[in-house]
Parts: sequence; C-alpha cells; structure tokens
Amino acid sequence: MKVAVNNRNKRKQRPKRFESFCQAVQWYCTDTTLHGLKYVMDTELSYFERLFWLGIVALSSILAIGTIYMIAEEFQTYPTYTSIESTNYRTSGIPFPSVVICPTEHVDWNRVIDLEEKIFTNSTKKSSISTFRDILKKLSIISFGDFDFLEFLNERDLRELADINVTGVLLETMPQCRDLFSDCWWRNSYRDCCEIFELQKTEYGFCYAFNSEISEVRWNRTNDRESRPRRASSYGEWSGVQVTTHLGNISKSPDSEETDGVYVLIQGPGVWPNSGTMTPAGIALSIALDCISGYATQRVLELDDDRMPCKYDESGVYSQQSCISFCKRAHAVKYCGCNPSFLFPSNESIVDDKPAMLCDCPPECEYYFYKPKITSVPLSSGRKDIAMDVHFQTQTSFRYKTDIVFTKLDLLGNLRHPTFPYPNLIPANQRIGSNGERVLLLFRCSTPSIVSEKLLFFETFFETAEISMDLI
Repeated sequence: MKVAVNNRNKRKQRPKRFESFCQAVQWYCTDTTLHGLKYVMDTELSYFERLFWLGIVALSSILAIGTIYMIAEEFQTYPTYTSIESTNYRTSGIPFPSVVICPTEHVDWNRVIDLEEKIFTNSTKKSSISTFRDILKKLSIISFGDFDFLEFLNERDLRELADINVTGVLLETMPQCRDLFSDCWWRNSYRDCCEIFELQKTEYGFCYAFNSEISEVRWNRTNDRESRPRRASSYGEWSGVQVTTHLGNISKSPDSEETDGVYVLIQGPGVWPNSGTMTPAGIALSIALDCISGYATQRVLELDDDRMPCKYDESGVYSQQSCISFCKRAHAVKYCGCNPSFLFPSNESIVDDKPAMLCDCPPECEYYFYKPKITSVPLSSGRKDIAMDVHFQTQTSFRYKTDIVFTKLDLLGNLRHPTFPYPNLIPANQRIGSNGERVLLLFRCSTPSIVSEKLLFFETFFETAEISMDLI
C-alpha cells in the first residue's frame, strides 16, 4: 500500500511538461533502470566518474548493436537449416519406389519384320528398307546423349521414310509385357504382371514401370482399384515386388553385339526415369532399399522464392530429376530441331532461351532418396532370365526436416537480450520490463521484418509513461 502511495505521489511530482530537450533527457537518464545511464547524469559523482560511466554505456551500446547486426544478418543470409527429425521413421509411411525395367535392346526384331509388311509396299526401294532397319538397330540401343549414332543418315536418302512416325514404330515394335514378364508378386500375393507393370517412357526409350505416377497409363487414369502411389506394409524379402524377366523371348536384331540384360531404374514414383544399373541375364537379384526422406515446414514454404531453399509444387508433380530431364529435352529441341518423344513427354510446351544446357532445377521441398543395396547370385537354369526382388531393407529410416533459423518472434526474443540468445532462460529479475527499457527495445527492433512489433512497443511506451510532449 505504501509503495502504491509513493508511486502515485512520485507520479504527481513529475513535471507534465519539459522546458527543454536536455531536461527531458536528464529526467529519463535519472529515472531509467538501464544500467549506467543514471550515473552519467548523477551530479554527486565527479566528472571523471561520470565520464567513465559514459564510456561504459557507449561501449555496451556498440557491442549490443554489433550483436544485433550479426543476428539480423544471420536471419537474412541463412534463413533455413536442415536437421534430423527422426531416425525411426517407419517405411510403411514412405511411398514404394518406381521400379522400371528396360531391356538393353528395346526392339523385338520379329515385330519389326511384321511391321515392314504394313508400312512398305512392293514398290519401296530396298535401300529405303535397309535404311529403316539400320535406324531401328540404332534406336533399339540409343539413350539420351547417343544421337551421334544417327550421323549415318546424313548420307542416306530418306524421302520414302519421311512420313513414318518414329515414336509410333518404336512403340509398335517394343517387347510385349506378356512375353517379357512372369511370376509377379506384390504384397503377399501373385499379381498379373501386365496389370502392375505399365508402359513408361524413359531416357532409354520405352520400358515398363511398377508404381510410376507418370507412366503412359497413369496420364489418363482417373479411377484406381488401389491407393496410389503404392506402399509396402513390411520389410525384407517377399514384402515388396518380385518379377522374373525372360530375355530369351525377345528376338534381337541381326549381328547384334549387345549383352543380354536389362537396365533397372529405381526412383521416386513421380520422378522421370533417367539413370539405371545394367544387369546381365542369368542371375537372381535381391535389391534392398534404404530410403532417406525429408520435407520443409510450412514456415519455409511461406518464405519468398529467392530465400526458399527448395521448390514447392502444390500438385506434387515437380521433382529435381524430372526437371533436369525436361531441361535435356529442351536442349535437344533447340539444337536438333525436334523433340525425341520416345525419350520424353510430348504433351507440354517447350521453351529454352539459355545459351547452353544450363538447368535451373532446385530440389523439391518433399523428397525421397532410395539407396539400393544389390545382391546377385547366378541362376542354375542357364536361361536368359533375371529374377528380381525389390524390398525395403529395414522397418525404419531417417527423416529430415527443413525449418527456418529464426522466426520473427525468435528474432525479437534475441533482440530483447542480444548477449543472450535464449530469452526464455533469462532470470525473471533481468528481463526487460520498464518503460525505459521498452524505448531501448524500440531502438533495437530495427529490421524491416518486425515493423509491426516496433509500432506495438511504441504505443505501449506512450500509454504507460503518461508523458505529454509538445512538438514544435
């Protein structure tokens, strides 16, 4: 009660009006709880002592400003960080990868002979038919970057082949699913191979993919009998997908020197297949997968584009690897004059204004990296078969999280106590609470990102100080 009366009497004794600016500064320095200022204005101290305290206050202010600057610069320069959110993230919550299988020769030569009877007449020159076969021999083994295989066409007469759709021919002559696959297994039951393996364009040509969200079938599918992308409920052998590939059922081109085998591409369900591992025939593969996944928090997604460390796509279609593949396609269109639509999609506009193949492809904000561990043993049958089992290696995996270093409130908390970056751990009797300290806080809050907080403390000071000043 006495304290309240004393404060009221003290408030009544305060001058309602300052005669000069120096008088206002003197009153503030005398009554403030900021350490050191009241000693600067204390007339009972000697001139040397007051000068000493002035130096201490100035030095402390410089150190505080320097610390504030470093905190604000870190907020602006390094807005995000990545940390391990979980080391036991269950693989049942992770999409099973896309498993793409491409024969080393993706043209069945018996189907080529049958197709010739449909597209050529008796009047067609033998040289044109020979050129047609030479083209298919090269296209059956071509991948992106191997376009020099077709340089021989500069010396050939192509007039009788001008109306032939190359992509359509490759699609018509590719190995058929029922000839290529058997013994397909997924999640505790045998399945129809041609139901779960779908036609897929890749950088190796036409292939077959399991669990791809960008396969040729998925582009136009609206109703699914099962949830996509597919997920495995367990780990270890027989928990994922199994398939046997019969390369002996494919007729190779005459004088072919390619090794019988397949390219196995394991990537995310939404990633354009671009790179795989060559596996020769006559072996059994066990592919154990370890997945590393991560995501960006909502606070990261709200950052400006120039500060966001990843690219966010609401549809979930974007991926860094797909972006690089589409960049390759744009480069081919620009310098070759055509889109190799048997390697890339053909349903999107293509724009490339870069002087070279410079791909601006930031990582996606939610990602899944699948690291395969391959074990192989020879098959005893001696046939040109490949038995494959793809599964998760363990029940859990690493999960990463990308978040911002400082939120606006975190930054404000650091500015409240610039020499101690964890304001919640500051003792209560050392926290800022007086009117004078709010003025200093107003001075400290100098970053554009917290203008609203500055105005809030500005209003609070004048409401509580009960000071009326005439501005001339």
